[in-house]
Amino acid sequence: MVKKPPEQPKVNPWDRRPWPSQGDKSDSLTYEAMGRALTAWEHHEAALSMLFSMFVGNLNTRAGRRAYNAVRTFEGRAEMLRAASETYFLESPNADWQRQFKDIFRNAKGFSPRRNDIAHSIVGIFLTYPFGPEDTPPPLTYALYPSLAAYKDRSHDETPEYCYTSVELLYFSNAFLMLQTAPYKLAASILLNGTGRDALLPKPLLPDRE
Repeated sequence: MVKKPPEQPKVNPWDRRPWPSQGDKSDSLTYEAMGRALTAWEHHEAALSMLFSMFVGNLNTRAGRRAYNAVRTFEGRAEMLRAASETYFLESPNADWQRQFKDIFRNAKGFSPRRNDIAHSIVGIFLTYPFGPEDTPPPLTYALYPSLAAYKDRSHDETPEYCYTSVELLYFSNAFLMLQTAPYKLAASILLNGTGRDALLPKPLLPDRE
């Protein structure tokens, strides 16, 4: 009997990117890309806070958004969002909106660890894989690694689990920016369905295109 080849593991868009082959020529490039990615994630969080507000019915105040953002961890905010959605769709069934929310929630949960990678990282000298001082390519280049305090992302000999340059950071920055579209769209649908007004809905902040 012919054995089937082992199935390749599924690659998700939120998975860590492969170890880069070269670093950034300047650490400024890495720092700037890091800041852009974190800012893009905050835009996404703003969209999720609006969606939460729509679920709990605070259409005319900022109470829902402030309550969502008062929770310190994303895991806690995500659980609030999930719980609010369950009650909303129980009271106001809408299969299409519910499918949209499931995609929003899955993407948010999937990309959240990558936001944490970036937020809890440090810029350092780029090392090729495998590691070692002799593998450092001249001239020195730079990349983002897990902080030394992030022990879960380093082995016992402190070998980092991931490495991002501005290229990988740009990938996640663009992904985070794209994530905000769906929750804003769903929030707008709920708002228009409930009140017929869209003046309260903030517009997504998108980067200028040259």
